[in-house]
Amino acid sequence: MKRSEFLTDGVTSQFRSLDDQHRLLAEAYRNYFDELYILDEELKNSKPISNI
Repeated sequence: MKRSEFLTDGVTSQFRSLDDQHRLLAEAYRNYFDELYILDEELKNSKPISNI
């Protein structure tokens, strides 16, 4: 394998790894956002807690 092919394969591998990490981060963000939205909706629909 030529050095340029080796370097190209290394860079391609790094891009794939970054793409996978980005995909996982985006999925985690969506899940977190969904949970916050659900919590917000629950808080909006709940009755106020009376002062004790």
